[in-house]
Formats: sequence, C-alpha cells, structure tokens
Amino acid sequence: MYPAPRSVTAWSSGHISGFFCPIITDDPKTTGSIGAGIAIEQGVTVTITGAPRTTVHSLSNQNGTIHEVWFESSILEDLLHRLEIPIPLAITTECTLPLSSGFGLSAASLLALSYAVRAYCNLPLSDIECAMIAHEIEVSRRTGFGDVAGSMRGGVVYRSAPGIHGGITGDSIRYSETEQITALVLGPLISDSILTSETALLQIKEAFPSRKPGTIEEFFLLSYLFATKSGLMSTEVSRVLDAAKTADVLASMTMLGDGVFALGEKGHAFLCAYASDPKSIFVCDIAHSGPRIIHIEK
Repeated sequence: MYPAPRSVTAWSSGHISGFFCPIITDDPKTTGSIGAGIAIEQGVTVTITGAPRTTVHSLSNQNGTIHEVWFESSILEDLLHRLEIPIPLAITTECTLPLSSGFGLSAASLLALSYAVRAYCNLPLSDIECAMIAHEIEVSRRTGFGDVAGSMRGGVVYRSAPGIHGGITGDSIRYSETEQITALVLGPLISDSILTSETALLQIKEAFPSRKPGTIEEFFLLSYLFATKSGLMSTEVSRVLDAAKTADVLASMTMLGDGVFALGEKGHAFLCAYASDPKSIFVCDIAHSGPRIIHIEK
C-alpha cells in the first residue's frame, strides 16, 4: 500500500438535478434514483496528506468570500472507515458553491475523496468501486440519491436505472459544449429532511415526468413541470419561476436546494436582474468528464 506520496489532490464535478424519482431497496447498491441532471465544473477539490490524527477542513470560496468550517466528524470520515484506511489523514475540501443548495457537493466530496485515497494508499479499486462506495455512503446518510451517478461521466444525462450504472449507461441529453448555467441561491435546503419523508417522496414520484428529454431545452421544460408538481418549491422559488416563465426563460428549481437555475445568456441576464444580492448568483460551466486526480506531490 505504501510508501505514500506527500499529498494527493482530486476533483469531482458538482451536479444539478432537474428531476428525479427515488428507488429505495434493502441494498444501498441498488438504492438511488432515476432522473436527469447536469454535471458542473464548479464541484469539489479534495487534498489529502498524512497527519497525526484524521481531520476534515472545509473551505468554500463563494464569489470572493472565504468560508471555513471545521468538522469533528463527517460523511468523509465514513468513507475512510469503509475503506479501512489504517493511518490518519488530513482532508481539505475546497468548493466555489454554497453547501445544501442543490449542487450535489456531498456527492462530489465523496467521489473526489475516494479517488484521492485510492491514489494516496495505492488501493486496488476500480473507478466503479470508488463511485459505488461514495454512492452507498450518500444514500445511507440520505444526503442524496443520484448525484454520485450523475457526476461519474460529465455532461447532461438521463438516468433510467438507479445506482452507479444508471449514470454510466444513461442516455446523453444534447447540449452545446459552450453552454453555461446560472444559479440563483436563495438559501439552504437540508436534503435528508426531505429524503426521509414518506409524504414528500410520494409527491416526488407522482410528479416525475413520463418521458425523457432529448435536448437540454426539453430537460429544462420537464424540470420546470416537475418542480411545479413536486411540492418542493419555496414561495420565493415559485415567484422567481413564475417570472421566468413570463419572460420566456428556461429555468427550474435546483434539486434539492432553495434556488433556481437557468439556461444560457438569457437565463443569466434574467437571474442577475432578479437577484437582490449579486453574491447569490453563481455561473456554472457544464463538466465534460468525470472525477480525476489533478495533482500528486511525491
């Protein structure tokens, strides 16, 4: 397993779900969701180094403002225990988007950490095995059902099966590689409070679209219909989406977050004009690949 490098840095995309339907079984491997979402470059970078004790340090640089949060325990430490890592590690996560806002950052953190630990400890794990461990931890914690699968290969993907393989073998949704997504964050929304509610899950299943989109424009249209029927929208999100529809802007709710995401230059202009605070606006590029190692220091 060793000697280990001095540090390893890995990256994983964030993920914005447009619509989803939970599939819950007795096995975390087959528990997940079907649905569609967009992998975004603005994800999570994880750096690990050797340390006297295991620590997790989270950094968030949001529009020039640095936020720091220390965790004594987290889902990232769950992953270390699952992999039976026998040495303590210092883990630093960095992102440019706010947590609990519908960007799939817990999934991105788990994915990036699984890749970083594999490289640091020279573990005999495949990409699929790294992703499966991240997925199992996320669904067990109810922090998400499909974001790990959605971040596995990049692009805009329709997942017709739950679990990791649904993301890998899912249908690609056509989009321009230069297309940008703009998000307006109105506040946090704690996923596990929704994903553990039987009433909420039933309404989500009833709102799920009966067809799959072929283009990113169809994706936004179906996502908007899902958002309006799902019962998940706050009053403010509903107000913004009503105005977007009137302005003929393709937009929907960030799932699961108290916010709105919109397509292209027209969507960007609309959300910028609508936002009361410019720091609540985030511009996201579509990611074209899955997680990767970006630096190893020997």
